[in-house]
Amino acid sequence: MRMPTPAVRRWIYRVATAGLAVAAVYGYVDGEPSAAWLLLAAAVTGMADVNTPGPDGGEE
Repeated sequence: MRMPTPAVRRWIYRVATAGLAVAAVYGYVDGEPSAAWLLLAAAVTGMADVNTPGPDGGEE
């Protein structure tokens, strides 16, 4: 499997982070354990987004 371009990866990370937040707001994820996993996933996708190279090859 080929790795998507950095621009596609950044898009995926940002959509995933936003989707996790929306899921929490609408109550699709509830309870303390679920909330903790949701926050962990948002942190991981956020860090992945920040560390994905920007258009010029450096960080955006």
